[in-house]
Amino acid sequence: MNESEGTQAPSLIKSWADMRIWLRRDLIQRGALTPQKRVSLWVILKDPINYFMTLLRLNELSRNTRMFYPLAILIRVLFRRHSIRLGFSIPPNVFGPGLAIVHYGTIVVNSAVRVGCDCRIHVDVNIGGKAMIVASTKEAATLSPQLGDRVYIAPGAKIFGPVKIGDACIIGANAVVNKSFPETGHVLVGNPAVSVSNNGSGSMIPKYETHSTLQNAHKR
Repeated sequence: MNESEGTQAPSLIKSWADMRIWLRRDLIQRGALTPQKRVSLWVILKDPINYFMTLLRLNELSRNTRMFYPLAILIRVLFRRHSIRLGFSIPPNVFGPGLAIVHYGTIVVNSAVRVGCDCRIHVDVNIGGKAMIVASTKEAATLSPQLGDRVYIAPGAKIFGPVKIGDACIIGANAVVNKSFPETGHVLVGNPAVSVSNNGSGSMIPKYETHSTLQNAHKR
């Protein structure tokens, strides 16, 4: 699999090649890397969020594969320390490739949440399951938000319970989403959130095919 395949990506990071693909897509979507350039150690280390994204994807790789145990433990320790430093509570295997964390600040996400490709997320966001005691992770998954691709989540947004959010939706600043909006392109605002338009996130989150087209043109 290569970059020119657009939004196609493995469902989980299961190899070093997968990890590089996902991390590159993350960095491009948050504007830390242009499609024409390669991921470098300088790009990773010059920005704390870039470093966090690298640790997040390495942590996912360590949990989805039989990584050398001491290395896996080191990655998890570094990931936890850096998460606390930045105020991020983001479990592994929640966000698809293309995650763009815009700023430092509190972000809390339940481990049973699932979010598609190319999500853009701001500070003071909380995405959590329904408040109740659950017996299993399978049950928790049925009580937690499921978000589509290219969802834009503005500062202060809260998303709770067994809700489904469609592709290319926008969750407005301080919106509280407690019911499903599964159709594409909703703009959700207010508490409780309501849809005020279907303009969607197209102008705020570029489709990854656009980046791939630029990269292929550069190669030619």
